[in-house]
Amino acid sequence: MDCYSGREGLVGPLYEVQPPVVLSPSMGSVGDCYDNALCESFFATLECELIDRFTFRNHDQARDAIIDFIEGFYNTHRRHSALGYHSPVQFERRQTVSPGPTNNLSTKPG
Repeated sequence: MDCYSGREGLVGPLYEVQPPVVLSPSMGSVGDCYDNALCESFFATLECELIDRFTFRNHDQARDAIIDFIEGFYNTHRRHSALGYHSPVQFERRQTVSPGPTNNLSTKPG
């Protein structure tokens, strides 16, 4: 079944050459290593705050801008709700200065 339109596969010569792709359901559940919500959030932020605001002349300029965004803003200044509204750098500093009880950021019980 076609996952976009609900139709049964393709018709014509393309279907004869290439059988339909079989998709597997997601393996993960909320809070485990297969949960990609944080990754999707990062890429949405990157797109909104950098990619959509600038036009890059070439691949190298885009790569350099992305590295500057991650190292100069995203990891050092931007507050993350998953880290108690601290930047990743602030969060790591707090963890190394006062180890105490570990913060369990997982949404899984236990």
